[in-house]
Amino acid sequence: MATTRIKPPYELTVYDFFVHFDADDNGNEALDLQLPVVKSIGVKPSEQKQTIHASGVVYDTVSTVTEPTLSLTSVALPREFTDRADGAVKKGCAAADVAQPIKQTFACGYWCGNSDGSKTYYYHPQCKLSYSDDETHQTRTNTPVDPSVGRTVDIMPTDEGIWRVRYYTDGVTKPLTPQEFFEKQPNTLEKVMALDGAESAK
Repeated sequence: MATTRIKPPYELTVYDFFVHFDADDNGNEALDLQLPVVKSIGVKPSEQKQTIHASGVVYDTVSTVTEPTLSLTSVALPREFTDRADGAVKKGCAAADVAQPIKQTFACGYWCGNSDGSKTYYYHPQCKLSYSDDETHQTRTNTPVDPSVGRTVDIMPTDEGIWRVRYYTDGVTKPLTPQEFFEKQPNTLEKVMALDGAESAK
């Protein structure tokens, strides 16, 4: 078999953060948000490994991804997202943070631009938002303001075990736009396999 030489593109920047809430029994309607606020995103899968021994040698290694997290650093986050994800009791312009919040599950994702002009989309179908470790409010000074808000998103695998979906536009004749991709909510293996352009990918 001949060896294929591949020169892969490298990532240039991260772009918008997408959020989707389903309608719930508490009267909240479905909500889709596109947030152009991202400074950085870090994803940390937590992998558990089990080594299987047989006949005095390592027979196999089995891995399971548990409790992956997403670290989001942004310029700011809208209360339409944080209040609902944090389980705040709210009405109009008022919101109360309670000791036992009912946090709402949401889907989220983002997309990155690559050096060859292609894009990569990332989607997490089932998530919950963790509270900030520290909320600090500071006085204004003569130093230029560099706003930054950090939150952690806990990612939960679906019933099929999906915790992340990736979509590459490279090699696709008519790739989905970021908005089209996230509107499809590919939260099952059937939906992932049916994504437009998958049949024309390299």
